Amino acid sequence: MNAAPFNVRIPVDGEELTFTIIPEGKAFKVVYFGGILGAIEKRSDSWKPIDADRVPAGDLPLYQFDPLEHPKEVVLNGVIAIQLGEAIEDTSQTSR
Repeated sequence: MNAAPFNVRIPVDGEELTFTIIPEGKAFKVVYFGGILGAIEKRSDSWKPIDADRVPAGDLPLYQFDPLEHPKEVVLNGVIAIQLGEAIEDTSQTSR
């Protein structure tokens, strides 16, 4: 059974952004503004991004940037994957 979704905040280009994290097996889906941005998983002690097109979205759409609704466009790259992974680890340590 997968754990419940939770939110994490990380700095992206100098601005604090909130992402919803959905644990799924060994990976974590990353949701931003109601759409799947991709996923991350820890491999060889490092957090790696997984492209959205390789992540089963389920009931959620894939993230699509809309400048009228979103504060900034976000791309799930290696830097953001590491920041999210560290935030997930911090969250799991404080929830114990």
